[in-house]
This record gives sequence, C-alpha cells and structure tokens, in this order.
Amino acid sequence: MQIDLTPSQCEDILERNHYGHLGCVDNGQPYVLPITYVYDSGTFYAFSLTGRKIDIMRKHPSICIQVERIVSEREWESVLCFGEYEEVTDPGEAKQIRLRLAELHGDALWNGVEPPVMPAVVQSGQRNIEESITYRMKPVHMTGRAEKA
Repeated sequence: MQIDLTPSQCEDILERNHYGHLGCVDNGQPYVLPITYVYDSGTFYAFSLTGRKIDIMRKHPSICIQVERIVSEREWESVLCFGEYEEVTDPGEAKQIRLRLAELHGDALWNGVEPPVMPAVVQSGQRNIEESITYRMKPVHMTGRAEKA
C-alpha cells in the first residue's frame, strides 16, 4: 500500500541517508547522477569536482535531489526535493562541509588533513581538492511516498 509521507517523515529520511540522485537540465535534456550529501537544518550540502555537473548548475540553478531507501519492491521510501543550487564561497564553511562528509563516509584516505572529493579520483592522482566546488540546496518544495509491505 502506497502512502504520502508527512514533511516530518521526509526530513527524517533525508537526515538518515547520505546518498541521493541530483537532477538538473542541460539544453532541455535531463541530467541525473548520484551524489553524496549531508542534510542539516533543512539544507543539502555536497561538493564536486568542476566539470559538466557544476557547469550545468551554474547556468540553470533549478535542481532536484531524490533520496530513497529500498528494501524490496513492496517496501521502499522516496523523497523528492526541489530548490536552487548555491555555491558555498566561504573557505571555512566549505572545509567544514567536506570534513562532515568525510566523517560520514570514512577518513581512511585523507588522514585528517583534507577529505578527498572521491576516492577513485584521488587515488588515480588525476585531480585534487582545489578543483572542487562546495554547494548547497535548500528545498523549497518536497514530496515523499512510501510503500509498506
């Protein structure tokens, strides 16, 4: 049986999870990709290397983030949030966000100095943290659905 989730239930799901899918639009075409995030005080925080995703969001800041928990096809939760992309420009705030993400996802690779953007990129030596952009999105609209077995 599918049910609509209350705002409080949606917030709980967003706070308990740290992986989602970011959706944006580039030249009229949808672009969706997985992200790692921190949800704190009603705001998503994340960071990314510069590239296509950041270029798209700078041009078209209206974005959405979808977060889900799937146990089976008959037991799942999904929250969809809509808002505006905003870059975090204060270096101290950006570092705190990256440190919070590192706390949530393990610190084995960064040794307390600075967390990596993503382990595969750091290990390959292709890019570094200076090329990353820290950003946030405060949902202006949110919907949630669930199916319980």
